[in-house]
Amino acid sequence: MVLNLLHWRSLSSSYLLKPTPPLFRFSFAFPFTNLTSFSNKQFIKNTSKHNSSNPKVTSFLRLFDLCRNIENLKPLGSVLIVRDLMRDEYVVAEFIISCFHLGAPELALSAFEAIEKPSVFLQNLMIRRLCDHGLFEDVLCVYLKCRVLGCPSDDFTFPFVIKACTALGAVWIAEGVHCIVLRTSFEENLVIQTALVDFYAKTGRMVKARLVLDKISQPDLVTWNALISGYSLNGFDKEVFEVLRQINEMGLKPNVSTFASIIPLCTRMKCLDIGKSIHGFVVKSGFSSDEFLTPALISMYAGGGNLFIARDLFDSAAEKNVVIWNSMISAYAQNQKSSEAFKMFQQMLKANMQPNVVTFVSIIPCVRTLLTFGMVNPFMLMRNLLSWNSMISGYGHNGLWEASMDAFCDMQFEGFDPDAISIVNILSACSKLEAILLGKAAHAFSFRKEFDSNLNISNALLAFYSDCGKLSSSFKLFQKMPLRNAISWNTLISGCVHNGDTKKAVALLHKMQQEKMELDLVTLISIIPICRVAENLIQGMTLHGYAIKTGFACDVSLVNALISMYFNCGDINAGKFLLKSCLGGA
Repeated sequence: MVLNLLHWRSLSSSYLLKPTPPLFRFSFAFPFTNLTSFSNKQFIKNTSKHNSSNPKVTSFLRLFDLCRNIENLKPLGSVLIVRDLMRDEYVVAEFIISCFHLGAPELALSAFEAIEKPSVFLQNLMIRRLCDHGLFEDVLCVYLKCRVLGCPSDDFTFPFVIKACTALGAVWIAEGVHCIVLRTSFEENLVIQTALVDFYAKTGRMVKARLVLDKISQPDLVTWNALISGYSLNGFDKEVFEVLRQINEMGLKPNVSTFASIIPLCTRMKCLDIGKSIHGFVVKSGFSSDEFLTPALISMYAGGGNLFIARDLFDSAAEKNVVIWNSMISAYAQNQKSSEAFKMFQQMLKANMQPNVVTFVSIIPCVRTLLTFGMVNPFMLMRNLLSWNSMISGYGHNGLWEASMDAFCDMQFEGFDPDAISIVNILSACSKLEAILLGKAAHAFSFRKEFDSNLNISNALLAFYSDCGKLSSSFKLFQKMPLRNAISWNTLISGCVHNGDTKKAVALLHKMQQEKMELDLVTLISIIPICRVAENLIQGMTLHGYAIKTGFACDVSLVNALISMYFNCGDINAGKFLLKSCLGGA
């Protein structure tokens, strides 16, 4: 049987399903900056000797030079195979590099899959490029395939494979890689050893991380930083300061990465005195204006209630990015300074700095507090559509539906036309408040702006009309929709159930199945309530069987609906059995 990359992806996924520590939720950051040239050197070494005297190669390279986009590049993958050029490393390498450069990694994977016996050079090139694009699962697929095909690994291979394992939480694969490293001549390679320290640290296995580091004859600051970061992330607070002491005794000078791991620790431990000493060390080291350390220092002083120094740090920052703005807004918010937080938010908008999700997570509770005390609507100061949409959505997520509608109206008074996102947000508010006139106006506006073909808007309109009891309008809209997805069907079925029209809900379910649309968890939760009468019990049991078959039977909401169905239909034994199963047989 010929194995392709889909098989290798399945194999690597099976490894990823092995139990791994919960600390994999930590964000991944590879600590090595010297790997950029690490792989490029090998590419230069392998391609500098290429001889293009082969007419097939010369002809292919001429075609290759004409490629300016993905559509031009696609046929060349077939040309490589037809002209028997897959054995020419230089040509294949050029093709792979161009695929990634033009944003078509799938073409590169397809070409690589066609190579019967990939060389170490092509393996490393592929793994490096996939790693650079964050395609870590594909990195492991390529690595596993090459291992089975007998392609060896070298010091250019292991760092990037370990990086992929760290990002994905592939503990079993990484441990296998570590064993291979120990069996070969690469166990003394500092880059590989540092990658292993980083892997074990980020997976919460600090004892192993320390063991690996202790075996390194001369660990550099990058290696120590990987260990410090791991200790900090995993809550080993005392060990962080112990390692910092060791670094100083060895004569190594801490850098930005070192401080970036230690300062949040001071914040978490509320050790402001130690934090101030670290701050002095930062200033003495010349990193006081670093864009990564400034937000951390602001958060540290804010956590200790010292907003004066936090604000001074903010004001002294030469260039303020969104992270620095967010840290200052959050500093005021966590110290119950809602008015100051909102003023800072206003200044951020005036500085043409684009807010992000973190900004709104911090500012929305402050706005809620200010509205409670009767402050005028603050959104008149916003000057871009994204900010308006984010605020309208933010109000909705916090259940402030009337404020969401007010912001929507203010946005238009300010001269901003709603876009598709605005319409979806306001339709949610109209649904909750049953504001039929405004919802219809939004529908008419979307029709005039030719948003009616937007599936998200169509689904939002279906929900609006159903929630307002206008099922006939929902059905008319549903029939006119050029494209429907599972959300469309589920919304209409749920609307029928909500409005008590069970016959239409059942008819929709049957039609959904006839059109080969798969029932998902939302469908089942929506339709099960109509099976609470004895005459529909058989259909409910059929749906229960489908839920077991598709793996939805463990969902708590669905189980509750099924238990309710069995008890309401008089099948007490089935209800008790299901309840007992949920309680683990207790």
